[in-house]
Amino acid sequence: MTTPGPNQIDALFGAGGGGAGPATAAPVRRSEVRPYDFRRPNLISKDHMRALQAMYGTLVKTLEGWVNARTRGDAELHLISVDQLTFGEFVMTLTNPCSSFIYDVSNAAQQAVIDFGREFAFFLVDRLLGANGVPYVLERPLTSVERMIVRIVADWLVDQLRETWGDYVSLAFELDRFESIPDMLHAANREDPVLVANVLARTAGLESPLYVCLPFAILEKFFTNAGFRHHRVAHTNPAERAAELAQIERTLRTVSVSVTARLPEFAVSLSELRALASGHMLLTGLAADAPVTLYIEGQPRFVGTSGNASGTLAIRVDQASTGPTAGGASTVHRNPIIMQNNEPVPAGAGASTISELQAAGTTLPPAALSSLMTVTLPVSIELGRTRMTLQEIMELGRGSLVQLDRLVGEPIDVMVGDRHFAQGEVVVMGEQFGVRITRIMGAPATTETP
Repeated sequence: MTTPGPNQIDALFGAGGGGAGPATAAPVRRSEVRPYDFRRPNLISKDHMRALQAMYGTLVKTLEGWVNARTRGDAELHLISVDQLTFGEFVMTLTNPCSSFIYDVSNAAQQAVIDFGREFAFFLVDRLLGANGVPYVLERPLTSVERMIVRIVADWLVDQLRETWGDYVSLAFELDRFESIPDMLHAANREDPVLVANVLARTAGLESPLYVCLPFAILEKFFTNAGFRHHRVAHTNPAERAAELAQIERTLRTVSVSVTARLPEFAVSLSELRALASGHMLLTGLAADAPVTLYIEGQPRFVGTSGNASGTLAIRVDQASTGPTAGGASTVHRNPIIMQNNEPVPAGAGASTISELQAAGTTLPPAALSSLMTVTLPVSIELGRTRMTLQEIMELGRGSLVQLDRLVGEPIDVMVGDRHFAQGEVVVMGEQFGVRITRIMGAPATTETP
């Protein structure tokens, strides 16, 4: 059996298939396509990247001049890149042992890292102590005396960083500690974004990196024009965190969400749905006092009783929903009856028009179409909708009244799954709830004459 396509299904519902075909997208060259990393969205625009390269380029050349004035001109420094990384990725680039100075950034509860490559660190120790020639590079951490010497350069560099960023962000640095083991660097959470300047130092025939790592959170003002907002809460004190959570809660309570009132679902075969027409009455098999489920953004949350308030349909809340099946929300075959002029419409009335379906654009064989007509679909009666804030929803309890956007006497909606299938008026026949169909959606509107 061939699986029916979307156009065939639309034909079965009477929607027709005469519309234009699907639009064809322009071909995209493979070189233009790359996966988007949702774990690390790009936070740097092209304009900001150009500004960063100019800022750090000037900083590096200033550092080169300062170092050469104290080491007799043996150093060349080149800015390789300014990159957005996570702090975990930055740590993985460091050698072990490393030579990292961690600075507290005043008034920001953040930390910056200046890391000297092994060769560059020993070059600075060698030259600042007055030695010449190729420095002897040891594969060990710096001693306390060597750290004090390299710190002279690190302190000068963070002062230059403060001036470089002064036009955009007010920064003040204070040394917190020195670290020689990369895995012991805890200046930020591993997934936090950081801005890393990668500098190549050529000294006395050796090449070595120099890294300047700043957290994105302290540079927020610089990226404001790009719409970047990064709120980091890991290092805030408890009072600040409590105030922030209170603000978040106040904001969330004002969020507006959709509320939908529906009667319990029942199952109707495709054949019976095909038989429906304006003027027919659909008896649902539901009791006239069937409970109504209130859906909050498509999720069943409350069960109540239908009524009216000030001329509009309303639902009185009886209890909170305990799950998808509360209030009869699950699909149950309730043996609905379709009636016309108080006489039942034959169940197979819609199945006898297979030739019409084929003329409408279906390509299935008659046997397959007959089999398809026995498929049952979930049908529900939607009494109305409204919008409420989360604060209002949180205040709902037994006896609360929810007014819908539909006046008493206005047509209600018959939904097949999530599709608006028909409109009609509410009727009661005996003890059963029903709907007198006034319009099949997609069919031409008819004007009743007296």
